[in-house]
Amino acid sequence: MRIMVVSDDVLFGRLARSKLEKWGHSVAVERSGSDAFERIKKEMFRVVIMGWDLPGMKGAELCRRVRAMQRDRYMYLTIIMAYVKPATVPIGRAIEFPTGTVGMVLLGGVGDNLLDVAVTEIRIGLQHQRYDAGDGG
Repeated sequence: MRIMVVSDDVLFGRLARSKLEKWGHSVAVERSGSDAFERIKKEMFRVVIMGWDLPGMKGAELCRRVRAMQRDRYMYLTIIMAYVKPATVPIGRAIEFPTGTVGMVLLGGVGDNLLDVAVTEIRIGLQHQRYDAGDGG
């Protein structure tokens, strides 16, 4: 699966690429929302995992622009937030954003666990989509 990771954190980008490639995915990493959008206009990704507070274009705006594009296939957009006000969102809870994304919220550190949660949710979504389409259930 083609996945784009958008993060201004170089270490997180490297970690995400390494882990996702070990799982057999093709991964592109961009460091700003505007660079990501330019690349998405030219290439199709099945999944885009991004931060909320990106340089160049915030995550919510990137999602709005991608959703406004006409595409043959659905693109999963996941916003990862590591910083929220304490006690506002339970740890690991998926929340639906008005832009049509699913955000994975985890309080505390980022790293392997955050990627595990995000990619697990994406895999579940892809399985549901295939089942709903009658492609594999």
